[in-house]
Amino acid sequence: SEDQSLRQELVGDLKIGVHTDFEFVRIAPLLQNFARKHPKVRVHFLAGMSATNIPDVRKGNIDGGFFFGPAKSADLTTIELATIPIRVVAPATWQDRVEHASPEALCALPWIYTSQNCPFYDLHSQIFSDYQCTPNQVAFVDSEDAIRELVKAESGLALLREEDAKQMEQQGLGYCWAGEVPSIALSFAVQKRRRSEPLINAIIEEICSLWGVENESTN
Repeated sequence: SEDQSLRQELVGDLKIGVHTDFEFVRIAPLLQNFARKHPKVRVHFLAGMSATNIPDVRKGNIDGGFFFGPAKSADLTTIELATIPIRVVAPATWQDRVEHASPEALCALPWIYTSQNCPFYDLHSQIFSDYQCTPNQVAFVDSEDAIRELVKAESGLALLREEDAKQMEQQGLGYCWAGEVPSIALSFAVQKRRRSEPLINAIIEEICSLWGVENESTN
């Protein structure tokens, strides 16, 4: 069809920042679907973090990036893909200490934190803002892999995506606290002025289709 021949004319390179594990962000199906429609486009998936992907998109180091949390930047177009539930996870052997713990009691236990510029850092603040206590922060790390390893090693409690937390629980490596935790948004960002470029639009179309969201921006 004419539509198909127009589509196949897309040629070039796209650099996409990925802030978490590739399976969770559905990178394999994204690439399969995209490559089938746009075989002449080469897509580079670059491991980053929410805190680096946003400035990298703004500076033009990457063409688009996935991230957690809000992005208030006026020069970005952001598309919210999903709301991700979060849990407090403790080492499995700490169940007795954590099961009926109040938030104040949890505060006193050792915590594995993300670095300050990570959106998960703000989540901690939200959880404990109502209580006059500061968690006992014993370590700061930058990846979910590192958090899982340190929880497994019984170094402390942490916030993890519910999917990860439940998996740790099933493997006998973690225990999920039953208390309420705010969820976090998963979004994709591009430069607002580049939103209608054919390559950018093509990847957004594919991402939106994969996550079942409308192809429209929140700002």
